[in-house]
Amino acid sequence: MIIGTIALISMLFFGGVSEYFLIDKLEKGVKKYVVDKERKKEITADLKAATKYIKTFDKERKGKLKSFKKLNANRNTSIEEFTVFFDELMNQRIALQQKVIEDRIRIVAKIEADEWNLIIEYSRQSVLKSKEKDQKKAEKDKSSDPFLKTQDAIKKNISDEGKKKPVLDALKTLINSQKDLMQQIKSRNADDNLDLSKKEATKSELQKLADDLNMLRITSLENLVNFHFQMKEITTEAEWDQIMKAFNKELSITAH
Repeated sequence: MIIGTIALISMLFFGGVSEYFLIDKLEKGVKKYVVDKERKKEITADLKAATKYIKTFDKERKGKLKSFKKLNANRNTSIEEFTVFFDELMNQRIALQQKVIEDRIRIVAKIEADEWNLIIEYSRQSVLKSKEKDQKKAEKDKSSDPFLKTQDAIKKNISDEGKKKPVLDALKTLINSQKDLMQQIKSRNADDNLDLSKKEATKSELQKLADDLNMLRITSLENLVNFHFQMKEITTEAEWDQIMKAFNKELSITAH
């Protein structure tokens, strides 16, 4: 099912908006619970400005995903080319995270303690409803595994069972690392993390959360590159073309 692939790759390449202070429904909470009208207006304007640059980050990432597909489709792409490409992506993400953290500290300082407590509780309830919705959806849809078309292409184009298994295993490793990343990002919210729910959370505490997610992203990116080279080692050019075509097509859905 396409949704599974979109969710995983979005977390890997994009995820700027998902890291928007990591407080679910923050802007709605501010509008609902900040009492003073002028202060509410100022905080809302700050949040809108932050949302704008985060969305710009995600928009620019679409072009980066297209660049990755070109690298991934080429059997002659070197490990150095992948390294340079992903180092640039990570440096851009780190710069975004630092700005988000600084803005969070600056904006939250304008919110009164009792207002903040109400906002956090509002966020927790929103997260709880979202978790319940996701659980019901997962129970209803048993075909949500990502990269199903890629799996089909592997099974169809590689007849040698000895070659087929390591390719499928490499894809499974990639999928599992991205699922782990997605679950960790989803669990980084005020419902599951005390540092995020603290009004006085420090820059170092928030940076630690960002660093933990970055390590998971690096692992997922490494598995993405490993899949490319394992495919190259195991498959013929004809097998490679068909399988990578399916793989990149599933990736390309997120760029629309």
